[in-house]
Amino acid sequence: MRLLLDTSFLLELRKGNEEAEKSLREESKDASDIGISVLTLYELLVGSHYVWMRRKDPRERIWLDSLLKWLTIYELREEVVRRAAEAKAEAMLEGMGLPDMDLLIALTVDGPSKLLTCDEDHKAMAYLL
Repeated sequence: MRLLLDTSFLLELRKGNEEAEKSLREESKDASDIGISVLTLYELLVGSHYVWMRRKDPRERIWLDSLLKWLTIYELREEVVRRAAEAKAEAMLEGMGLPDMDLLIALTVDGPSKLLTCDEDHKAMAYLL
């Protein structure tokens, strides 16, 4: 099983959230790989660049560089985009709004996987995934 970490979960780890740390320790025991979506990388890079441009504080970049050394970055493939489009259309028929980025991130990995998130949008869409 591959473990997929989303931005909200990684930011909780960054803050030292003990619950997130415990969850990662427990879930990683059975994981064949731990990674992030290329879209999560994008979100983290935006934050890192913003902090640098605003405060000239290198700590966010240093943290991100360190983090990326032990994570696999999963590319977004056409098949994922097609599955996400179908899931979004289903949700729309049911009157649900799903954020595109969250949906694409959640569907990034094929096969046995688990998404670790602190994002309520991801939790709300679990039945579609």
